[in-house]
Amino acid sequence: MKKLILTSILTITSVLVFAQQAKFGLKGGLNIANQSNTALSGLAQTNSSSIIGFNIGGYVEIELANKISIQPELLFSLQGGKLSYVDYLRLDYMDPGEYVNVETVDKLSYINMPIMFKYYVIDKLTLELGPQLGILVSSNRNTSYYGPTYSGNSSRNSKDFYSTIDYGINLGAGYNISENIAVGIRYNIGVNNIGKYSTEIKNNVFSISTNYKF
Repeated sequence: MKKLILTSILTITSVLVFAQQAKFGLKGGLNIANQSNTALSGLAQTNSSSIIGFNIGGYVEIELANKISIQPELLFSLQGGKLSYVDYLRLDYMDPGEYVNVETVDKLSYINMPIMFKYYVIDKLTLELGPQLGILVSSNRNTSYYGPTYSGNSSRNSKDFYSTIDYGINLGAGYNISENIAVGIRYNIGVNNIGKYSTEIKNNVFSISTNYKF
């Protein structure tokens, strides 16, 4: 994987040197993020769902050939997921305990570096494909539990539960409204396990963005 990253950096550097035409831009938009989780051992049921986040950053689009461009990006992205399950709670060894509904919401902040290859189907419509490297900046977990007797909530830093590096593949499309303004949709598929412990966790993010080209 390190060789792949180094090769990508060298490729981008070479492209920047020999590019026929380059356009810089800013982008930002909405994330609909979730995490694919394996079932947690010992729990009655486990369900995952999406949370809402955002993405913001910059990019450079470099023309490689007729209808083909490469677009390296640097983005700040808020993503993560929600997990619901039923667990058995006891306050101490004398407590008979009870089953409670638990909901955890993890909000993960990443610096993402996608490298998108773009194909212009027509002058204004593009299809996109490319790899993405993500670096975890921060993570916060909010936990709520509800039962016949017990209820409450808590918040904690959950960065230690996750790997610092995330890899993914992006699929997307874009439409140029004008020479300077474009909109795009993208789906990021996580390919590596970011969970450090018993569960396998992968990020998946659907994003909608608005781009401004200088």
